[in-house]
Amino acid sequence: MTGPAVVFENGLPATEALKRGEIKAGEIIVVRGDGPKGSPGMGGSAGSVLFALDALGLSAEIGLVTDGQLSGLCNKGLTVAEVSPEAAIGGPLSLVETGDTIIIDVEKRQLDLDVPAEVLDQRRADRGEPVLPKYKGYLAIYQRNVQPMSKGAVLVEE
Repeated sequence: MTGPAVVFENGLPATEALKRGEIKAGEIIVVRGDGPKGSPGMGGSAGSVLFALDALGLSAEIGLVTDGQLSGLCNKGLTVAEVSPEAAIGGPLSLVETGDTIIIDVEKRQLDLDVPAEVLDQRRADRGEPVLPKYKGYLAIYQRNVQPMSKGAVLVEE
């Protein structure tokens, strides 16, 4: 599947946009900031997007890419989850803008952003260093010590 990105910082606004009919067949929803550090405890807001796609009969027509984790029950449509490194720490999803072309090749198990490297470099420079959301208590401890999804999202000692 190849299509333009429609970018959201979490799943709730994406779900609302779907309900309002603002996302069309052939587009690819990007939900970022839902990984271990961006959403400590991995709230799974992207799962609501999948359920909305299914309820609206669009799961075969709209793709979803997220740095968050999805339940095993969310096995509808074309979905790429647990993208790492996550957007909150400056991973590639942090550079995606609405309208960018995303290419998902299931057979090759490949996800590509069709944007020139110099454009991505400029976006990275314009954005500066990523700033994590601030939490207190146990969530702050988790956020500081959690490993990326590619390493099991386990905690390391402080």
